[in-house]
Order: sequence, then structure tokens, then C-alpha cells
Amino acid sequence: MSALNIVVSTQRAWLLSDSSIYDAEGVLTRFDRKAIPIESWNGVVSSRGHIWGIVAAFVVAERFPSFDAFIAQSAPLIEREHRAAVQRGELHGQTIISIRALGWSEQVDRPRSYTLTSPSPLSEDPSYVWIDDLDGDVSGYVFGPGLSLADDWRLHREGLEPGKDWQPEIFDPVRHGIPLMEAQRRQLTAPRVFPRPFHCVGGEIWCSTVTREGVEQEVIHEWPDEVGLPIEPEADTKAARLPIVAPSFVKRKDEALWIEQYRRGEIGPDLLPPRPAAAPLNRQQRRALARAGR
Repeated sequence: MSALNIVVSTQRAWLLSDSSIYDAEGVLTRFDRKAIPIESWNGVVSSRGHIWGIVAAFVVAERFPSFDAFIAQSAPLIEREHRAAVQRGELHGQTIISIRALGWSEQVDRPRSYTLTSPSPLSEDPSYVWIDDLDGDVSGYVFGPGLSLADDWRLHREGLEPGKDWQPEIFDPVRHGIPLMEAQRRQLTAPRVFPRPFHCVGGEIWCSTVTREGVEQEVIHEWPDEVGLPIEPEADTKAARLPIVAPSFVKRKDEALWIEQYRRGEIGPDLLPPRPAAAPLNRQQRRALARAGR
């Protein structure tokens, strides 16, 4: 699997991807770019799962004159090519593909992002159908792989929690994207995909930026990974060095329990029971409050 993170604003969109290519045991075999610009239209294609997906997506994408035409017509072609490749035995090991297409839509004059997935135990979406990543919203984000509760809380403590501390319109690939992918780097592959889970996010972080004018790509971060070895995430990050402190609304007697659950990745502040609502004011209290407001 790979780290593919898409953030879409009204005027531009970003795709952050790693570059590690590895075997079924998690040993790195090479590094390669996982987001490929399309010459015939303004956007990029990428994929998670078997690397066959990104190659096939690129070949099919070049047949279409626009991003909108690609999304409207390419799904049956990709399904046919994928099923034939599986039948021929070309996809050794795991055969799952999850293709992402990020491009400038001429129909709505803004960036849009879609995902097409083959049959997979990791997805509830219909197979071989382009799904709008933002469900019709003008802006938003979609991250893969998802974060553990512990990593989500670490990012929050650094002021980087998506949806609360930053929004697509003010997204910064370096300030926000690198800590996000450092957290994903600490995740393990799903046991349903690989019998022996391993770390799979490594190499470099490629940032692909899509605007109305075109596509720009650059490497914004590098990790010290080596071909022939497994990925070993660095533990000495800013978030990891911060002391674990329970939120202020956790009662003192519950603090030790909260910290232990947090260490195991089982709980974050949003999962705690809600604080009881304040009792309603009686008539005398309401009158006193009204007098104080005069």
C-alpha cells in the first residue's frame, strides 16, 4: 500500500505521495514516483495497492482529451484490463488496486478528485466505479491510510488536526503534509492484505499541485530508507517527544486511565463521554442574570 493524500481547495489541489516500492515481505526494492502527470489533460493519476494500477491508469488516461471525459468513460476499460491481468497471473501476491485521479474539471472550473477500486476487503465502495472523493463538496480532503487515534491526537497537539486546526484553503504541503505523512509512516499494513504487517510509507514525499494553469511536482521531504531493507520509522519526532498530558476536562482521578488508553491508541479527547449539561436556571437566577445585564 502507499500513502496518497489529497487536499482540494477551490483554486488548487494537492496530492502527497510516498515513493517506496517493496516486496510481499516489506523489503524495499526501489523508489519511484507514484503520481504521474497526464499530458492530454490537466491532472495526475496515482494508485495504492499493486503498482500495476498506476501504470494502467496512465496508459488509459492518455487516451482521453480531458479530465472530465476520463472520469466519465474510463472505468470499463480499467476493469477489463485489470481482470485480464489477474487472469493472466501478472499481479503476483496481492491483486488489489485503488486508483486516484486528481484533475482540473472544465465542467465546473475547479479541481476534483475521484477514486476507483477493484474488489477489496478494505473498501465498501462499489468496484470499478469512479467515486467522488469529496462527495460533491467544493473543497475538502481525503487521506490514505487513515491515522490511529494516537497519531490523530499527536497531530492535534501540534496544531495540525485536519478539520479543526487547518482547512483546504490555507493548506501548506510542508507545514501540514509532512507531519501527516510521518504519522502514516508509523502505521502498519492491514493484516487482511499482508499476513505479516510491515511499515510501507517511505522514500520521499512527492507533492503534486494541480491548478487551472497546469501541474507542478516537487520532493518536499526525504527519509533515510535503503533498498534491500525494510522501512523503520524514526521515533524521535516532535510529537513523540511531547509529554502525554490528559486534556483539561479529564478529571484528575481519571487521568491515569486516560493516558494508558491513549498509549494503546484506544482513545482520544473526542471519544470521551460528553460532559453533563448544566442544570437549567431557576426563576430567581434568571432574574439576577437579567439585572446584571442591564
